[in-house]
Amino acid sequence: MKRGYSLEEMEHSIADVLIICSTYNQEKYIGDALRGFISQKTDFPFQVLVHDDASTDATPQIIRDFESKYPEIIKGVYEEQNQYSLGNFHWYNEYLERSAARYIALCEGDDYWVDPCKLQKQFDAMSKCSECNFCITNALLMDADSGELIGKMMPRNKRDESILSRGPLLDPEDMMSLEFIPTATFFADRRTWLKEPKCPSGAFSGDRAHQLYLASSGTSIYLEDCTAVYRVNAQGSAMASWNVDRSARIASIEKYVKLYDHFNRYTDDKFADVVRSFRDDRVLSLMYAQGSKRLLPFDRAWAAASRRGSRYCLLLILLHIAPGLVTRLWERQVG
Repeated sequence: MKRGYSLEEMEHSIADVLIICSTYNQEKYIGDALRGFISQKTDFPFQVLVHDDASTDATPQIIRDFESKYPEIIKGVYEEQNQYSLGNFHWYNEYLERSAARYIALCEGDDYWVDPCKLQKQFDAMSKCSECNFCITNALLMDADSGELIGKMMPRNKRDESILSRGPLLDPEDMMSLEFIPTATFFADRRTWLKEPKCPSGAFSGDRAHQLYLASSGTSIYLEDCTAVYRVNAQGSAMASWNVDRSARIASIEKYVKLYDHFNRYTDDKFADVVRSFRDDRVLSLMYAQGSKRLLPFDRAWAAASRRGSRYCLLLILLHIAPGLVTRLWERQVG
């Protein structure tokens, strides 16, 4: 059962941009996210839906404190039962269906915005491009333990560097090919977002899924400004759990493979060449994790290993000689 901002209230909202913020047990971080929202300077109205997924720490109270100070901007939605554990990842879609906002922006509770003009920059860029449905910016990486900024999030490799140099307008294949983009900078056309198909059970349905489907809808925009901070291995994040739980990490890889398969079916293999390299990369990790040599033809496995570097080529050779050793190495975070 949800408490707080209702669907009926959403129907009367005049916001042009609706910000979606999901949080769970993030009392250390959520204040930064909320301060980033209220600091935005825009010439249009916006609202923030902050979804607390039945936190057991002080997160709900922090949200309520901000809600009482900024009632026109911050709208809390409070769960009595954790929805993520029930597989309800897209709690916000029913709000989007009732909303009249032109655009949706994302920022999870452990990330935050550092540019007070972030929303305005993305709003202006999208408004000037009729064929554009998706916009991202660059972001800064922060070590969650030390609080130290450790560089820009993009580009992550030479392929990303080449793609981003062709910006700010990116075609579908280029946007899909970016390896890891900042979720905290997602800014999209609301109607296009709602057309995204539901992923099948067992397929990853998070940020990478949104990236693929939004990119496939038309031209995307990349702004090079660093408007947000992405915390690396923040407490309670999925990535942090993958680093300590082998089974969770394997399950995550399998979900990505299912996502890529579903996306190819949905798009009738229109982007199969782009997607295959990412799918093969995930399958290669499964090969290392499970000590299996037969999940990919050797030429495709070698191509995937080569894209990741010489260390992974060596692992692939070892896999055919001593698969048990490769599995142990992978468990030590090599893979």
